[in-house]
Amino acid sequence: MTELILTLKNRCKAIPYIAQKREDGTVDHGFRVLKGRPEEIPSIPEVRDSEALQYALAAINEEQTAFFTVGCEKDLNQSPEGFWARGYLEFSFNNAAAAMADHYFQLFFQFNRHCWASRCDFPVQYHFEIEEADFQESGSRGFTTAVWMTTLCLPAAEALAAWGQAARFLADFLASIKQGPMPVIYGRPQMV
Repeated sequence: MTELILTLKNRCKAIPYIAQKREDGTVDHGFRVLKGRPEEIPSIPEVRDSEALQYALAAINEEQTAFFTVGCEKDLNQSPEGFWARGYLEFSFNNAAAAMADHYFQLFFQFNRHCWASRCDFPVQYHFEIEEADFQESGSRGFTTAVWMTTLCLPAAEALAAWGQAARFLADFLASIKQGPMPVIYGRPQMV
């Protein structure tokens, strides 16, 4: 039932990015450095009502992981067939050399294999969107990926539960990839 998709976006984002109101009236709360700062996660407006997002941000931003988060969101939507949850976790490799596009292709492949090996059968589509990024504070360029997770139409509680399970599964996979002793974009390099 789980489906995986990979696409490339033809644009570049600056990180950090500032908070702003979007054309559709929603608010982008801006980029916050969470790498190694778990105490700041509850203050992120997008995660206040989502234990799954709080868990994912904490797991992905641990000091020893190879990643830092860039953004996140989740929504519960209704259609005539039922409810569907949709949201994303956006992250980057935490060093300029690894933040290049080829590493994200390899990551997608590894996650795909992990799903097969785990017999992952969530009613969810994982959509990896790779996008170029200008990491302004480190003066480097690379890429990020936003992994959109969208459930099938289900009763509301089931849609939220499936989305949360999918987000935790992704976060656990990412947290299992450790950072090497290379220069990092945020936080401190780990010695091996």
